[in-house]
Amino acid sequence: MGGTHRREVATAVCRLLVTLATVALASGCSVNDLGLVRVRHLESDSARVVRLDAWGLQILTRAEDAGLTLGPSERMYVFPKATDSAARLPLSVLVERAGAGRLHPATCDPCPGLRALGSSLAWTTRTTGIRVDANGRRIGVMLGLQTRAALRLPLDAPTVLLLKSHPNDPEAGEVYIAREAP
Repeated sequence: MGGTHRREVATAVCRLLVTLATVALASGCSVNDLGLVRVRHLESDSARVVRLDAWGLQILTRAEDAGLTLGPSERMYVFPKATDSAARLPLSVLVERAGAGRLHPATCDPCPGLRALGSSLAWTTRTTGIRVDANGRRIGVMLGLQTRAALRLPLDAPTVLLLKSHPNDPEAGEVYIAREAP
């Protein structure tokens, strides 16, 4: 009986492992912007935006949000396009410029990957499921729904970043980066 019981346990464990592997493969897997992830590159006159939509296991290695996510997630990273030629306008004028930062599909083909774009000025994340954070801001585990946004502007420059976001229609958003006039 001992041999039969072991065989039944081994069969059950093998079935469980095959089921788990099938679920993992069916749910998708990605590392940053590579793998089973929808990547959209958008741009305005002064900014480049990369949106990532992932559905399964996603491994993130960027310093700002390194970790592991299991479940649907949306991420948006904002990068400056040309910091040297950024407009210099008073803040009141920047706020009133309707449509100056309107996003449209990027014209690059192929577009650079996240690693090539360097550090982002701003990013947002929306995660449903399990999230394991392992970055300089947070180490921990989250279960459920989480939305986070962060902004990182240089301390030595009077940079202005205007963001208008439409979660259901990313191309309807606006991003404008400028340097405020003294």
